[in-house]
Amino acid sequence: MSGTVSTVAEGTLAAQEGHSINAHNRVYKNGAALSHAEKITIGIEYQKAKAEANGGEPSIVALSRACKVSESTVRKIRDEIRDNGRVLSPEEIRNGNKSIVGPGSRALSAVDEAVLYVLYLIDPSRSLSSYRMYLYHLTGTIVDA
Repeated sequence: MSGTVSTVAEGTLAAQEGHSINAHNRVYKNGAALSHAEKITIGIEYQKAKAEANGGEPSIVALSRACKVSESTVRKIRDEIRDNGRVLSPEEIRNGNKSIVGPGSRALSAVDEAVLYVLYLIDPSRSLSSYRMYLYHLTGTIVDA
């Protein structure tokens, strides 16, 4: 395979298994973390490219193509190497992040939930930014978009 997905059958097969195919023809599961070994491989390629650039910043676009991952994935791994001198394992990332984050996390108090419910009853067509603004002004709670 070269370029983009060469047949609809390839994309269908990936989708049947709950996967997608990225712009570099790499099969991946959306939202799933790369394995530690895959991250290390990308980190090695980043360090090689940095050495070839005489210590300068290598091309993120070229690395993403070579590793068949997104540019944001290369940037995240680059930042881990810059910040920690190495690629962190998933356990280290989870243990180092003490905030409540991720799918299903709950950081709202019962009062916050009641305020949101009342705001919904007042205007069900309210925008998400409106909920965020009113929740902050009424309770001081800040939520991500």
